[in-house]
Amino acid sequence: MNGPADARRRWFGLLFLILAGGMTTWGITLLEPRLRGWGFILYWLACFTFLGIAVAIALWDWWIIRRGRRLEQARLAREMVERAAADAEPVKQARREARLRSRSRSRGQGPGPRAAPPPGKSDG
Repeated sequence: MNGPADARRRWFGLLFLILAGGMTTWGITLLEPRLRGWGFILYWLACFTFLGIAVAIALWDWWIIRRGRRLEQARLAREMVERAAADAEPVKQARREARLRSRSRSRGQGPGPRAAPPPGKSDG
């Protein structure tokens, strides 16, 4: 499930998170004396935009992972049901054959196989 699209999405998320973190650090330390007026507003707006993009990518990735997990669980459940049905087929066939033998005996179509008489007793 971890294909190139997943890796690319995660790298972009990491990139925007690093940008937001770096801008926060620089804005608090190095650039604090220089950020005044509109520069201050635009700088922090850009910082929060990068943070918002990182969060949006993280939520998107989370949604894709959950969807993939649901699809995988459905596939596994379907596979297990099919496997159980295939395993049960010989048992069903044996039961059908036994039922047919039983019905044919009860309809008078023959007594079926007779048991041998016990030792010491004669049949006639």
